[in-house]
Amino acid sequence: MNDNYMGCPFKSVTSAFPPETPLGMAYVPFQQWEETLPENTALENGTIFPSLVLPFVGKEVPYND
Repeated sequence: MNDNYMGCPFKSVTSAFPPETPLGMAYVPFQQWEETLPENTALENGTIFPSLVLPFVGKEVPYND
């Protein structure tokens, strides 16, 4: 039997989704509360949560193996 799933080379795949989540149904995890950013920094970044401050490069980022 093949150890990988649909060509995935990883033996175990961890997921933030519950195991009973059906295919084709949207599931959005709840935002975990954390320390918030100062007001001015939050306004500049568009979020109060530091974990949601993500870089935007304005173009597609190449995938590296």
